[in-house]
Parts: sequence; structure tokens; C-alpha cells
Amino acid sequence: MQFQSGTIQRQTQVMQLKRQWAIQGKQLEDHSLMEQMAKARQEQRMSSIYNLLYAGKRLTPSEKEYLRGHDPALYQKTVMIENERDSFKRELRKCKTKDEADRLRYTKYLMLAGEVTSVSIISLSAGATQIETEYVGFRAAALRETFLEFVAEGVYFKLPTKKKP
Repeated sequence: MQFQSGTIQRQTQVMQLKRQWAIQGKQLEDHSLMEQMAKARQEQRMSSIYNLLYAGKRLTPSEKEYLRGHDPALYQKTVMIENERDSFKRELRKCKTKDEADRLRYTKYLMLAGEVTSVSIISLSAGATQIETEYVGFRAAALRETFLEFVAEGVYFKLPTKKKP
């Protein structure tokens, strides 16, 4: 009899251990699932930020703060883009004619096109080339968006076409 109760006790212990392992396994699965969901949210947030940059839009303070913590290099580039955007806007406001404003815009675009060409020629590495070309694309989109804002404000249409002698 002792032998049987020992076996039953042993089986009960084994069953309890199996239950504990199953629970721990489930907890590990839940933890892994939570990690995957967090990673997916992070990727979605970064994708959203990239889409805004490709569209030339300004980032909100919370988006910039997120970049500061998750991609400091892109954050620095975003700050430089905003500075370039603000500088371009000031230069546009100084223009006396539509021709001047258009010339300024085209000069900026030509400068960016030259940068893309020089990055492609230098071609540090395929990854670096893509990153720098992408950065130039963000800058071009920001300049385009800034010019469209300038036009939308009505300032552009109030300018004369040509300078009067």
C-alpha cells in the first residue's frame, strides 16, 4: 500500500509541476506577445514619423521627443531640417518679387539635387548613401511644404511679378 500511495503522491507532484510549467510557459508566451506588440507599436510610430518627413510636414513636440529617445541621429537631422525650413521662410519673406521667390526656390532645389549627385558619386556605402539621399529628400519636401505655406498665406500673390525700374 505504501508503494501505491507514494506513486499517487508522486503523480500528484508531477501533475502540479506540469501545471506550474504550463502556467509559466503561458506567462512567457504572454510576455513574448507583449514584446512583439510593443515592437509593432514602435515600428508603427517610426513609420508614421517617416511618412510625415517624406511629406515635408512638421513634427509635433511629442514626435520629436520620441525620436530623441529612439533615433537620436534622425532627431538631429529633423532639427537641422526645421532650422533650414525657418531660414528659407525668412529668405522668402525678404523677396521683393515673385521672380525672386521662384529663383530662390529653384536655387534651393538645385542645391539639393547637387547634394544627391555628390552623395551618389562619393557612395560611402550603400546604406550610408540611402540614408543621406533620404535626408535630402526630407529636406526637399520640407522646402516644398514651406513654399506652399508661403503661397497659401497670400504673400506670394501680393508680390509683383517683376521689379519695377
